Amino acid sequence: MTGPTDQDQLELWLQNHPPEFAVAIAVRAAMRAVPYLVETLGGDHSRRRIEFILPALCALASVSFAARWPQRTSDTRKVARRIARELGDAFAEVDSGIRISIIEYGEIFEPPPSELVLDASAFPLSEGAIIAITYAVQAVTDFMDLEKGLANQSAPAEAAISCIRVACRNRSNGGGATYLESLEDEDEDDTEFDAESIDAALADARKLESALAQAQVAQEAARHLSATPLWQGSLPLWAGRRWADLKDELPDDEQWWVWTNWYEAHLSATPLNETVEMVRATIGEHLADGVAAVNTNLAETIEAHTDPLALAVEHARRDVDSIADTFNFNAHVRRIQRTLSEDPAEVVGAAKDMLESVMKTILERRGVLVPAKVRFPTLTSLCLAELELQPNSEPATQAERHARKFASNAGSMMEAINNLRNKVGTGHGRADSKDNAQASELSIPDARLAAAISLTLSAWLLHHDDSQSPVR
Repeated sequence: MTGPTDQDQLELWLQNHPPEFAVAIAVRAAMRAVPYLVETLGGDHSRRRIEFILPALCALASVSFAARWPQRTSDTRKVARRIARELGDAFAEVDSGIRISIIEYGEIFEPPPSELVLDASAFPLSEGAIIAITYAVQAVTDFMDLEKGLANQSAPAEAAISCIRVACRNRSNGGGATYLESLEDEDEDDTEFDAESIDAALADARKLESALAQAQVAQEAARHLSATPLWQGSLPLWAGRRWADLKDELPDDEQWWVWTNWYEAHLSATPLNETVEMVRATIGEHLADGVAAVNTNLAETIEAHTDPLALAVEHARRDVDSIADTFNFNAHVRRIQRTLSEDPAEVVGAAKDMLESVMKTILERRGVLVPAKVRFPTLTSLCLAELELQPNSEPATQAERHARKFASNAGSMMEAINNLRNKVGTGHGRADSKDNAQASELSIPDARLAAAISLTLSAWLLHHDDSQSPVR
């Protein structure tokens, strides 16, 4: 696969390729910087959520919609530009206020309050994310102006290059620095960049280059890239930690799940509903109504357009997330989510593989020897027996009797998923679902049910394992 191999080549590459590519890469670079938004929440959390977090996410919703559904970009342009302008102004105002306060305390030789010191060290770290979002909006706007003859050919690429430079800047050493230390002029040539962020942008460019080599239309290639995971593998450590911190800081009663689920859908390339995303892309028009009103409005839209089975998969995934430290589900969950709406056979194959991996993991860490080519029914029986979910003794209570029925039915459901996979699923050398004539027999709703069951049962098994094991 050809394409740029370093940042300098990437910038030159952007200038010499279709502007649709610049838009797609700029939007994805800005999206990767989102975890740094947590650093805006120094001072008044409630105010900062209104001034920075919600506007930033609304602006990103507008430009990510434009990248994925470019034919409808004009529907989101106005709101995206206004939000980006207000977001930049709000950041500059708070930034200036913190700087002035720090300087004033220095002039009177008094130590600033601890809250101000924390704000002064954290707030600058969010600058790259805020500015990257404004450049992503600029790239989309320039692309639209270019189509109307109102911008030059290089404008989208220039905006994308600026976006990458701020979004990918290495801020790992920024924590703890004061504004007094940062007031000196910086030499732009000394700027360091985060290797993982640059590598992700380079990978995006190579995917687009490959699409061109296959004679794919630029707009379709860019749209396809926008529907792939943001990172090549798992989140970098800095992103994972800050994203977890940001989620923790967003109050449940404000329904921030409408945004956290959305961002994680981009991380894993979960299919998105165009109608819902159109509402999300323009909901920034109502920012003046407040966080609760905006998020409630969006929640109602999501719930009105959500397939109950897809919702069941999401709830099961959240249960899986609650024990993410116990077993690495990432690859399995991404595989399920990626194909949930279009490839039932692949979903069933992924569901069975997840169950198999979970049971083998449980048995192996309990010291149970698992044969290399163990059959699925044998593996299921071994795991349930090891977890004492198939006891031979009489149940002590009626409640226990009925609880055992759950375990019995769980084994039956796992076996059903395995049998379904053997008939119409993919994996272990079976023909690709596109070539499997029987795959058409499996409906998307049935595949979603299998996915929800596999996720729920995987979490259930691991919860039992944890409850019986000493702290690892």
